[in-house]
Amino acid sequence: MSQVPTSTHSEIERLEALTLSGLLDTPPEQAFDRFTALAHQIIGAPVVLVSLVDDKRQFFKSQLGLPQPWATERETPLSHSFCQHVVHQRQPLIIRDARENPLVQYNLAVSEIGVVAYAGVPLKTSDDHVLGSFCVIDTKPHDWSESEIQVLEALAEMVIREVELRKVAQSLQQRYQTLQLAERRRDDLVHMIIHDLRTPLTALLSGLQGLEMMLTLDETEKQILDISIRGARSLSHLINTILDVSRAEAGMLTLDLKPLSPLSIISSALEQVEPLSRQKALSISLDLGSALPETHADEAKLIRVLVNLLGNAIQYTPVRGTIHVSVEANEENMLQWCIEDSGVGIDSSELETIFEKFGQADNPMHAPTSSGLGLTFCKLVVNAHGGRIWAESEIGQGSRFCFTLPAKPGDN
Repeated sequence: MSQVPTSTHSEIERLEALTLSGLLDTPPEQAFDRFTALAHQIIGAPVVLVSLVDDKRQFFKSQLGLPQPWATERETPLSHSFCQHVVHQRQPLIIRDARENPLVQYNLAVSEIGVVAYAGVPLKTSDDHVLGSFCVIDTKPHDWSESEIQVLEALAEMVIREVELRKVAQSLQQRYQTLQLAERRRDDLVHMIIHDLRTPLTALLSGLQGLEMMLTLDETEKQILDISIRGARSLSHLINTILDVSRAEAGMLTLDLKPLSPLSIISSALEQVEPLSRQKALSISLDLGSALPETHADEAKLIRVLVNLLGNAIQYTPVRGTIHVSVEANEENMLQWCIEDSGVGIDSSELETIFEKFGQADNPMHAPTSSGLGLTFCKLVVNAHGGRIWAESEIGQGSRFCFTLPAKPGDN
């Protein structure tokens, strides 16, 4: 009888690698069957196997030409295996006539399966584990040529490449799922913190505003109270932005769509940022195209988009600089809104990432307290309306932020 090599520590590692491959006891797949079919076509052997050898059997991930019942069962005990010798010798096994070969002449594959000639090469992974053998079998003596062995080695390499690509894909999928879980947990924590902050913050802001109306304060006290109120409002705005971004990312952003006048919307946004622009003595000009149609949008969210973009333009534009706001209709029944400033500009390599969550341009006038969510909110709102948003800029040349929104249905 042919001897089965005994297990060693390296054999335990090999068996673990085989298990981790995820191939044992899996159905036939075209990805592997194509290799056995190709070997049959090139070499002409009647039987071709992708054989995976574990401690008690060999499992055929792919087989072509095996007699029954082996073809259906797709495995044999090691008493019927030549491939085990390829695995444990870690090198090709070439046999012209098994009936005359002392290593395998008493192997049951000879008497019960009809194996006479055999050529098998190792299926060796990049980390040096031999999982099995890619082999061809003939039912009569066969003098295997060097070119036939080279074909087997090339196909075995392709099989291993397929196996390892799957492992990489599986690893990436697991990492992706882990990151998704971590992100969900982080979002859940953020939501919990935000909701827990909202109620006491609302009470704090109401109390501060009540004090402002009820008390007679000196100038210093008024300044302190005003700073407190502005800080509470800023925190409230940040909390609302985080919640809105989270809702939008989850597909839960609701839009109250109605026809809106572009001039009315821009006027409301400019009114909100007027104190900031006045502090820097900025010149803001407005250009609305002739016979401009109404837009079909959510009023509150559109104003917030414009306030965010105008606020950025004001922040990054030097004292006595200029900001130009324009709206024009295009041929696709869309309105294009643009805000252009004479500020410090943005490096072209950052124009895509600035719209990502917590993405911020790297420039000397960057506000250290910025949340990095303003442009993310703008993009999510514009996308929800069926429009798009983009930026055009160069360092030292100012910036131009534009977005499109649909015109009121029926307007041209």
